[in-house]
Amino acid sequence: MDNVKDIDNAVDFNFAIMQACIETIYDGEAVYKPQDFSMEELKEYIDSLDIKTYQSVQLFIEAMPRVEHTIGYTNSNGKEVKITLKTLTDFFTLG
Repeated sequence: MDNVKDIDNAVDFNFAIMQACIETIYDGEAVYKPQDFSMEELKEYIDSLDIKTYQSVQLFIEAMPRVEHTIGYTNSNGKEVKITLKTLTDFFTLG
């Protein structure tokens, strides 16, 4: 999660999660670990997935449980404000 905590764009976030969640890559009889590749090579691998596989992984990530909380308050100008906390950064650095 340290690699994705500052990513605000949903597409980039999902892509980074995919990259961070790879435990093993199977290519026929060959088995690879992500540590054997650079981040750029892993990005190329994910980019090379067929659309059906990519969408399947993306749907899995989007359906993952997450903590999200919306808070509301009235600021000093009398305006009602709502903030949705979604990331660890939101929860621990808002202030």
